[in-house]
Amino acid sequence: HHLEQVDLQNSPLNFSLRKSIELIEEKNLFHKLVLSTLKLNMPMRYSELYSKEKTDVENYFPYHPKTIVSSLDFIYTDQFKLWAANKVENHGAILVNVSHANYGIWSFTSHEKLEYQNCDYLISWGKEEEKVFSTPSIFISRHLSSFNKKKKKNKNISFDTVYVSTSTQSYLCHFDSPLYPPAKFFSYLELQKRFLSSLDTHVQKEIVFRESPADTPWHQVERLKETFSNLHTLNPKNTLSIIDHLAKTKLVIIDYFGSTFLYALALNVPTILFWDAKRGDVNKE
Repeated sequence: HHLEQVDLQNSPLNFSLRKSIELIEEKNLFHKLVLSTLKLNMPMRYSELYSKEKTDVENYFPYHPKTIVSSLDFIYTDQFKLWAANKVENHGAILVNVSHANYGIWSFTSHEKLEYQNCDYLISWGKEEEKVFSTPSIFISRHLSSFNKKKKKNKNISFDTVYVSTSTQSYLCHFDSPLYPPAKFFSYLELQKRFLSSLDTHVQKEIVFRESPADTPWHQVERLKETFSNLHTLNPKNTLSIIDHLAKTKLVIIDYFGSTFLYALALNVPTILFWDAKRGDVNKE
């Protein structure tokens, strides 16, 4: 393929400014590689447009809080991160982050350590360290139950056993060690088949397999039905939310780490949680 050359002479990039990256200490060859490429690849909002960006974020977030509480914005929204850093450094705001379900469980997530180091307090499901507050299960259970009661109920729908599945990560803009990334979809599918095959036929008939909306391109249900033609399935699009579904079941089966099994436990629903330990990169403790 023909690679188009970049016209550095007429580039809007300020290379005299970017040359300051060389002042950062190179600790190893990987650092050297990253720093050398950043001189060209660093987004302009972090260099040439940084002053403008600092001004713009005050228009995006015209607030002066004493406490900042968020979750996903610490990962995804650069404007939010810049605004929050300014409020903490210059105005003494307290930063509180609500962590994700995998914190303290997966052996690696690219954002967990960063968020932990930069926040004053972390509210977490499973992490137990200094400045970390564990989420009170009773409070969460009451909140989820009250939320469910406000929803319109379908009295014709009830389930004894629900198998909740997913083969796609909810958030794809960071690095982590999930149990089943897309590259391992077929091994994940085989795991599900082995589990269902181990059950008596009359037990299989009691299970409703809930697919994730994001699974549709994988044709997961169609692949499972090639082996289990009588498998009851439910596509949650335009039907039940996961909270509604859990509230109507007597037993839930989950084969991945995510918020779903935490919701189930908080709602006091009996839960079977399993995975392939050889493919799961989970903290030993």
